[in-house]
Amino acid sequence: MNTIIFALLLSFSSLLAVDMDNDLVQDDIDICLDTPAGVFVDMQGCTKEIKRIVNFDHNLYMLDMTNMQQLQEYAQLASEAFGYTIVLKGHTDSTADYQTNLILSKKRVYTVLKHLEAMGIDSERISVKWYGETMPIATNVTPEGRAINRRVEIILK
Repeated sequence: MNTIIFALLLSFSSLLAVDMDNDLVQDDIDICLDTPAGVFVDMQGCTKEIKRIVNFDHNLYMLDMTNMQQLQEYAQLASEAFGYTIVLKGHTDSTADYQTNLILSKKRVYTVLKHLEAMGIDSERISVKWYGETMPIATNVTPEGRAINRRVEIILK
């Protein structure tokens, strides 16, 4: 009798340990049952975003040597995280007019895009968006805050 109960418990516990999407989160607690292979997941089995930022000098969209080194590291990360798509989001500070800032944020995004492609990242994995001055993450009142707002976010999701 005890052997039968043990066998049933063992059988039931193996059902609970199922992980169909191989994300190391058991299906009974996994709320995202179809995460793609090669992505990091949180405790509930959902894709964990990876976010990096490249900052730019005032009114510029060219990359300096520091940015190039950062971008090389980000490209390496993106190539290893093959299950992720990449979203590039361009931003500016508010020192120019709305239209000028929108165009500048677009140029920044496409500069980063071209460099990622040159580093071997497939453009099919990348989408781009630009927002100009509309989504600051710091104040635009101080020079330090404006410097933080001049950015392209690289989001792996």
